[in-house]
Amino acid sequence: MSINDENIARWLEIEVSDEEEILNEDTSDVELDVAEDYVLQEDCEYDSEEQLTRPHMERRRTNEHILRDIRGSIGRILQVEEEIPSSSGADKLETRKTCSTCDRT
Repeated sequence: MSINDENIARWLEIEVSDEEEILNEDTSDVELDVAEDYVLQEDCEYDSEEQLTRPHMERRRTNEHILRDIRGSIGRILQVEEEIPSSSGADKLETRKTCSTCDRT
């Protein structure tokens, strides 16, 4: 049996329960005068779902390796207008291509 296994077995043998009647004042620093309604509110002043997920969605939206449909969906969720690429095909057609072996156009 390894040392890790022995430690785990020893920890499991130790009885950890609430049988010891320890006063709440001795176990935590939680404020006791917080109203239950404040704790149960759906819309807290901070830590809303949008605040937690927005940075991740913005980072994913700017990632060019993600499918365009997914980026568009994220943009709709974030209520951001979809960016249209500004490169035009006319600029690319003006350059002439030459053959690498015979230098013909």
